[in-house]
Amino acid sequence: MRMRSLAVDTLIATALTGVALLLGQEAARQGQNPLDATAFVLVVLVHLPLVYRARAPVLTWCLVHTVWLVYIALGYWPVVCSFGPLLAIYTVASLRPVPISVPCAALMGGAWIYAGAVNHTDSWPSVLGQAVVYPAVLWRFGVVA
Repeated sequence: MRMRSLAVDTLIATALTGVALLLGQEAARQGQNPLDATAFVLVVLVHLPLVYRARAPVLTWCLVHTVWLVYIALGYWPVVCSFGPLLAIYTVASLRPVPISVPCAALMGGAWIYAGAVNHTDSWPSVLGQAVVYPAVLWRFGVVA
């Protein structure tokens, strides 16, 4: 079962990386910085820890969010790397107790708000709504799972 889980998580991490890289090609058309070599490496590094999400969900969450915050701080389009953090919060909520998973969800919401601030968004209601709804919904799905 453990090897099967690792294989599945590897496939998931690979798929999310591929989707993120494809979405990254859209960045310039959205008025965002295009993916360069640094962004490409960071996209891979955001999603790579997901391979171990079942074995070490909180550590995976920490690694994914740390690299995502670096990616955001460097001015890249946050949406490109949002899949990894979303899956990481779901995983923590599904495998760890509420006192651990709730702060992780709240911190993800904070990262979402930071992304809006760094990107100088004009759509604060949207950013704030996403910062609350996405972590809350994925946390709830994880708890129910």
